[in-house]
Amino acid sequence: MDVAKADAGLIQSRYRLTRQRAAVLHVLQTDGGHLDAEAIHERAKQELPSLGLATIYRTLDLLRELGLVQMVQFPGTAARYEARLDKHYHLLCARCHQLSDVEAPRLSSMVGEIADGVGFHPQDVTLVVSGLCRRCRR
Repeated sequence: MDVAKADAGLIQSRYRLTRQRAAVLHVLQTDGGHLDAEAIHERAKQELPSLGLATIYRTLDLLRELGLVQMVQFPGTAARYEARLDKHYHLLCARCHQLSDVEAPRLSSMVGEIADGVGFHPQDVTLVVSGLCRRCRR
């Protein structure tokens, strides 16, 4: 997501693209996402040294509410954030906790078929495959 899109999304929701919000989005865009709030804070402080961790959490909550950032959280791990908004799924290494994106375009149609079969209307689908990454398997 580029800053212009984020700015448009914020303005549409009657919020301004503050320096703090821009810094958080910049970190997520340049570092590829999957960062916890503390990592975002450390990187954003390089641009805005007085930026507090509480501001990071408030900013992430607002950006999630507006649909500009996604949160990914799994048992035993800290919540991680990403600015990638297209539908994708995750592979989670149970040992090193590396999180990788994976495309699964056929999954949406499979979920639709399953849901239709029982008269259910899905709003969202989350898929996490846990296991061991290549490095940890060695």
